[in-house]
Amino acid sequence: MCCHLPLKPHLGGAKVYLEAAEVYRKLGHEVLLVGIDDLVGENAPYMDEAWRVDYYPEILKDYILKNHAAFDVIEFESIYLPFDLKNKIQASLVARSVLLDLHLTQIKIPRFKGLRSLLGLLLKSRERNKKLTKKIRQSMETIHFADYVNVPNPSDQQILVQAGVSKDKIVIQPYGIFQNKYNAFKLKILDQGSQKITKKIAFVGTFDNRKGAVEFPMIVAELIRKNPGIEFKFLGVLGMFPSSDSIHKYLGVEFQKNITIIPHFLPDDLPELLKDCTVGVFPSYLESFGFGVLEMMAMGLPVVAYDSPGVNMLVPKELLVKAGDFKSIISLLFRLTEDENFLNKSIKDCNVRVEQYIYENQINRATEIYCLRKSSGKKA
Repeated sequence: MCCHLPLKPHLGGAKVYLEAAEVYRKLGHEVLLVGIDDLVGENAPYMDEAWRVDYYPEILKDYILKNHAAFDVIEFESIYLPFDLKNKIQASLVARSVLLDLHLTQIKIPRFKGLRSLLGLLLKSRERNKKLTKKIRQSMETIHFADYVNVPNPSDQQILVQAGVSKDKIVIQPYGIFQNKYNAFKLKILDQGSQKITKKIAFVGTFDNRKGAVEFPMIVAELIRKNPGIEFKFLGVLGMFPSSDSIHKYLGVEFQKNITIIPHFLPDDLPELLKDCTVGVFPSYLESFGFGVLEMMAMGLPVVAYDSPGVNMLVPKELLVKAGDFKSIISLLFRLTEDENFLNKSIKDCNVRVEQYIYENQINRATEIYCLRKSSGKKA
């Protein structure tokens, strides 16, 4: 498994590879997991996506050509191997999608208001579109030459089929949560007792326009106007915004006492950080898989979210709204904080969903298909 990022769990793309490798090992397979820094050296600017798109494909190709004989299956990110290697190696090639950019041809992500955003649009939009077009082209070439493409949600399969990819080569293998981590959430729920604050709303994820940052000022202001006792907790949010103070300022300094911001956190600390919350919100337009959504739901928080790829497979239909409809987000969040019967029903519905995404409960379709191909005598 060749990861396009350093193998650090706080990086979402790397988390996917780390957990998938652990699942494969639990199923009895031998796995070698290598990060991009193992291939390019620590001094390369590998955290720059544009650099990776331009230079990593040749580096990855060279590594695979030198090492393929030791493996039955080689997985890699679905942007970085736009080459026909079928006649050069015996291993099955699997393009793994962590975030499918093809969706951005159909999904419009809102931009921030203001002069700075407008200037950025005027000055950089052509270059951004050029980069996105190159990524999508390179991704489709990578997928075309791969034996399989491993995607985490049905929306990825749907748009790839629309783009001409054979449904037979697409494997839908959702991500999930390990049983021991799920148990840690459950223990914290039992431990919280009377500490529960019933009107605190959680958000777990980076604070950017793809994940609803454009709408959050309206969501926060309107809910606090409806009930000044409502609070928000934003977790793991730094990225586009450089500091907690900048996020407070953006959301409105008058609401600062109602908002807690945890810029970074260790994964094992999340149950403790969520234990004083009752409801989650996740207005993201596109995910490969909503890890933050699943973790909030594992903590017993019903999550209100946009009906978007990588999220709508997790959240009960009653808590989904059309992407961009933040007014319906506000209405559902307010109802959850006011209507105890609706809250309790939603908690039960979310608990049922979480059970489906515990890794140990899942059938691993990916390895079933890889092994079936090998046993059939075809290239593997």
